[in-house]
Amino acid sequence: MKYTDFASTKAPQTYVVQPDQFKRNRLRNNIATNIAKDRARPQPTADDLAIGFARYCQVQKQANRRYETSRRTAANQDRLAIPASHRVKSDGTRILESEGGLHPYIGLVRVKIAGGACNIRTQIHADGLTQAWKLLQHLYGVGNVMAVVAASKKSN
Repeated sequence: MKYTDFASTKAPQTYVVQPDQFKRNRLRNNIATNIAKDRARPQPTADDLAIGFARYCQVQKQANRRYETSRRTAANQDRLAIPASHRVKSDGTRILESEGGLHPYIGLVRVKIAGGACNIRTQIHADGLTQAWKLLQHLYGVGNVMAVVAASKKSN
């Protein structure tokens, strides 16, 4: 028998496989594997769920205790750091001012108007220079406060 008798003389048929087909087949196989794993996993019973919920409640209660303790500690430290003249009344309705009152400060701020900008002087009353600066930044924007200086109480 000759080689040509049992070997095909035709070229083998080639299949064109797109890259998307590989992705789809791999995804399909992964989904089928995950479904099979989920079906094989034992489902929790009602007792298992009750035990898990009880454990969750214990952990949450302990976390709440820790949070409350840290909050009380922080409040005590803040209370000790604030002078008595600045503390909130026990009813929580009104904050008492410092003995000397608020101090006036003059700030130079940039105000943007219709495509242009101009610098404006303004006066603000605050407890300190840093608070005056922060208040002006809150009112006019962080990049718009140019300078803040203390003013005398007599200036308008």
